[in-house]
Amino acid sequence: MKKLQYVVIIAAMLALAAFYLKPSFQKEEETVKTAEDTCTVAIVPAEEFTVVSSNPMRVKKGENAEFEVSINENYYCVDTDLYRCVNDKIIVENVSSDRSFYIKTIRKYNVTVEEAKNGTVELINNEGTRFCEGDTAELILTPKDNYLIEGILINDVLYPVRSDGGYTLKVDEDCTVRGLFAGVEKNFVLAKKNIGRVEVSGNKDYGRFLYGDELVLSVVPTEGIIFKGWTTGGFLKDGGVIIGTGETYAFTLTEDTEIYANFLDVNNYSASFVADHETGEVKAFATLSADEYGELPIYNDVKKREGYLLTGFNTEADMSGDSYCVGSMFVMPHNNVTFYPEWTKCADPDKLEYSIKSGKAVISGIREGAVDENGTLCIPDNIDGTAVSGIGADAFSGNSDIRTLILPPGLSSLGDRALKNCTNLKTVYLVETISAIGKDCFANCEAFTDLRLIQSYAKVYDLDYDSALAEKYMRLKNTEGPRIILVGGSNLSFGINSEILRKAFPKYDVVNFSTTYLYGLSPLLDLVDKNVHEGDVVILAPECYLQMYCAKETTSFNNWEYVDCNPDMLKDINIKNNTAFLNTALTFFYNKRVHSPKKVFNSNPVYSRSGFNEYGDLITARTGNKVLEPVIPYAGLITDKGMKRINEACRSFTEKGAKCYFTFTSLSLGSKTGEQVVKGAKNYLSLLDQKLDKEVVPIISDLEDYLFDTYMCYGICYHLTLEGAELRTEQLVKDLSAYLE
Repeated sequence: MKKLQYVVIIAAMLALAAFYLKPSFQKEEETVKTAEDTCTVAIVPAEEFTVVSSNPMRVKKGENAEFEVSINENYYCVDTDLYRCVNDKIIVENVSSDRSFYIKTIRKYNVTVEEAKNGTVELINNEGTRFCEGDTAELILTPKDNYLIEGILINDVLYPVRSDGGYTLKVDEDCTVRGLFAGVEKNFVLAKKNIGRVEVSGNKDYGRFLYGDELVLSVVPTEGIIFKGWTTGGFLKDGGVIIGTGETYAFTLTEDTEIYANFLDVNNYSASFVADHETGEVKAFATLSADEYGELPIYNDVKKREGYLLTGFNTEADMSGDSYCVGSMFVMPHNNVTFYPEWTKCADPDKLEYSIKSGKAVISGIREGAVDENGTLCIPDNIDGTAVSGIGADAFSGNSDIRTLILPPGLSSLGDRALKNCTNLKTVYLVETISAIGKDCFANCEAFTDLRLIQSYAKVYDLDYDSALAEKYMRLKNTEGPRIILVGGSNLSFGINSEILRKAFPKYDVVNFSTTYLYGLSPLLDLVDKNVHEGDVVILAPECYLQMYCAKETTSFNNWEYVDCNPDMLKDINIKNNTAFLNTALTFFYNKRVHSPKKVFNSNPVYSRSGFNEYGDLITARTGNKVLEPVIPYAGLITDKGMKRINEACRSFTEKGAKCYFTFTSLSLGSKTGEQVVKGAKNYLSLLDQKLDKEVVPIISDLEDYLFDTYMCYGICYHLTLEGAELRTEQLVKDLSAYLE
């Protein structure tokens, strides 16, 4: 009995299979023989749907066959010429013969839009979030204020969007979509001196901070260092405003921000000076941490000594210690220190020839014995109570005994030819009261190389950007090698990230010895030459100005601004190489007298002396905001005179054991292409290659690598933003890597 049942079941299954399989083998619909007035219609089953009504079914000819189906939610039935899909029905219209049908389906996919934090993503071409395979989903991304679109994440893969914020997605799978938005770039600068350590949360890269960043500044405890607080607008000692005193400071970055970390060494030491030679009174003038920079008193801070002029200070009472010019900077030792005045005896009034004019004495000549055994002629500030106001015409002309001339504060003029043909004159001490230097005053003074300053007015320019070289000089003078010393104008101040250099070349410290092209290159070469030593690497990167290629001297008195901060710097400058110091002295003295005791500084906070970090990089916040056309390097920059000066200086560096290299200034492309700039600089590049002594100063860079999109430049075509400085330094590292370990 069971065998018979099995036979019946198997026969039924074979019959049904034969009916359904017949169209799949033939790949076409076939007519099934039926009764003359009815037709048999069948839907071929598929996994995409289930036929819930009779299948197959018989209907009269000319009528519709309607099959109820349950369609998988992930699929969609497609109408054809043979049938229609209506809701949960498949309708075969006007049946005329026996037929079976394959139903065409299309896969449906979900497009899920996740909520974004700083913007929105919208589907704009569909009422829901379900799409058929092959459809396109149109998406539009809209950032919030102060945010930009970084891209769109589709299943965690980042894709760029169109400039209008749109993206067209071809749907072929389930997709999760999320907009990626980032705050507009903001500048954040953490300024501190060379003591104390601070960490910034988030491991932000230098110069890469964004609107909305949640930042936490944390003081790293350091033995012997006291944290004094966070300030804006400058350090505490410069009038900065306290915004927090805790060792952590959290804030949301919403604008360009500078925060100053103020530290104090617990081991503070006192700096004093002997203020009265008669009583021996000692006055404290500064309390400083070890290795901090201080400034010595000026001439008028010390009680006058009859018959003598104050020309400097010494760290030992017997004058055997370190000697400093009046008003100069010094490094605080790890102990209290007293500075002793260096007095120079004035010439005996009986040895001077003079006349009284308008109640003041004018020196007209000297007698034997006025010049001491060391060749020093020290002019007194008064003769029998009458102030000495000038040196007359031809007063010392032709005198070969004078090697050092010291002028007194209060003197206002040097007459025509006053020192002409003083062939052994080497050193002159100028004073800030001079308002006139006569024609040919120093003519034919072949030995004259050294200029000194007796500072009698309070410092006026010590807060100005252009005076920042004074602090950089102290780093140059007091750091041990080997160092990478960067020499040029403001392209280096604005365009170098010294931390990147230090990480790339950990053997080297860095001195960014640059501030402005107004100095000219020549005085910088002198200052480096006197302080370079074995193992140093000197890198020249001049801007496109004649004075930066030593083709002419500067006509600006800006060099005097750093001398105003640190008169000792004059000791390392050869006046023969830098006659501009004499040519601009009167302008500087006049401006200082006019402004004293007020301070002169640039009102733009970017150009601030306190904006430099310990290496000499300018780290004040700045962003590019306009098209800056480049100054294309031109052949006129390369002169025999200028190249001789540069080559000789670099030869001197190498003789002292240093290496010297030439790289290019950073330049804004403006509206030009890199190819156009390089083509325009063709003659310059050719002459530079010919005239530069590449045995002592090889060219290590290609000009095209130092051309930047204008949005990375600030103010003028040579200045970079913080981001630009990072990129430029990375390029310099690549160039240097072929030459340094």
